[in-house]
Amino acid sequence: MAVQQNYINHVALVLDASGSMSSLISTVSTVADRFIQHLANRSKEMDQETRVTVYQFSGYQQIECLIYDKDVLRLPSIKTVYRSLGGMTALLDATRKAQQDLDKTAQLYGDHAFLTYVLTDGQENNSKDKDIRSLVNPKENWTLAIFVPDQLGVMEAKKFGFPPDNISVWSTTVDGTMEVGRALTATTDNYMTMRSQGVRGSKNLFHLQTEDLNITKVQDLMTKLGPGQFRFLRVMQKEPISNFVERMFGRPYKLGEAYYQLTKKETIQPQKAIALYDKKVHSVFTGPKTRKLLGLPDTYDVQVSPENHSQYDIYVQSTSTNRNLMPDTNLLVLS
Repeated sequence: MAVQQNYINHVALVLDASGSMSSLISTVSTVADRFIQHLANRSKEMDQETRVTVYQFSGYQQIECLIYDKDVLRLPSIKTVYRSLGGMTALLDATRKAQQDLDKTAQLYGDHAFLTYVLTDGQENNSKDKDIRSLVNPKENWTLAIFVPDQLGVMEAKKFGFPPDNISVWSTTVDGTMEVGRALTATTDNYMTMRSQGVRGSKNLFHLQTEDLNITKVQDLMTKLGPGQFRFLRVMQKEPISNFVERMFGRPYKLGEAYYQLTKKETIQPQKAIALYDKKVHSVFTGPKTRKLLGLPDTYDVQVSPENHSQYDIYVQSTSTNRNLMPDTNLLVLS
């Protein structure tokens, strides 16, 4: 009789513990604990086994495995083991060790997949092994993502072989750390949903899922707006959204009526509606299922970057009066 191949997720956190991270150790611990609790809940809800590994690192001689491949339902608080080590940042060595260790995990039965998140507030400056060719595991059931502090970190992560769409910039503050927690939750939710559909790895954790958009799905799941139900306005200069709408229409701005064009990385809250503009048929589509079509969670904030999709422009509802509109973009206003 065939054995049922259950989903087994091996999730690893590789956490920078160098001297510059000392002021954030407590916040990172809180974020990690909340993330692990969420993983435990989602694992039970989706009937997927999840095992967690945690590393901390500073210099190449200070890379420590704190927890190894332990059942997410039995994990202790990260606060009991994660601490500041001081010293420098051996990002390459720490990431490589995590992957090499996990690569030894038995995968005899079940559908195994490995998801590793690296968090650093600086750049590589102390690894002993500088060979970057073996950093990223090429196997299709491995996913490697990283949070870096700035664009220099992005360029370095790309050089090391991290998939460009699995690199996210975070603000190295308490608020920024909490944002990392929300991103971890949202992206892992999407990852586990993809796992339930047979996907084993991902190279676009932090991007909108626009690759599956097609006219059939859009027309079946969304509402097409008719003539007179919407209007596009061209933005020529940086300006608060309420000022712009009031100046263009000569009336007070109505909160929620306008959708800005998604052209750069944004944090999208769960209450915000989404609209799609089909450039081929010149039609606007919206509706409650739009977020699901794009893979956006309905309960958490998520930081996403727009995809360069040839047929659709994506518009996000503004729920503030002082959002600055960017030049050379369009504003969609619903009637």
